[in-house]
Amino acid sequence: FSAGNTGFTTGYTFVADGPGNSELVPEGTYSVASNANNLHNAFFGTGFGGSGNFMIINGSPSITTIWSQNNIAVQPNTTYYFSAWGLTLVNGNNAALQFSINGSQVGSIAYLPNGTNSAPYPWTRFYGQWDSGNNTSVNLEIVNLQLELGGNDFGLDNISFGTFAPIGLAVTPGANGS
Repeated sequence: FSAGNTGFTTGYTFVADGPGNSELVPEGTYSVASNANNLHNAFFGTGFGGSGNFMIINGSPSITTIWSQNNIAVQPNTTYYFSAWGLTLVNGNNAALQFSINGSQVGSIAYLPNGTNSAPYPWTRFYGQWDSGNNTSVNLEIVNLQLELGGNDFGLDNISFGTFAPIGLAVTPGANGS
């Protein structure tokens, strides 16, 4: 999220960080900023590692796509990994985050632990792997399985999707200096 509110889609409504935006309300809203307390006086947290932008979410009472990227090119018959970090912004009905690939939930569920109101903030990693089969593109999203209202507020950061599979290269050696 270092570039801000760009490069992804969501079913949530964006609220800009700035003067007069002290309340990230109602449920189903989000922002991208470096400090959750600037957007809601009950939220606490900063980006993973203590700095930088992250996605700050006031959780929805329905399963709504939090973050997604569609039509990501993949190689057939390849194992991919995915990972992200989640943070509870206010204690209550803490989020339960999971990846979804092409509409099917995959990987571990991150049951976010209670948060704190001072650093260091307890970020939780959730992850998994997926075999592409005959797919050549994928829709990747993150969903929240917690549907209770109070305390269902969380942050997302450092989302990754990739493979460790070797990629074939064609190299034509040449004589040095000739």
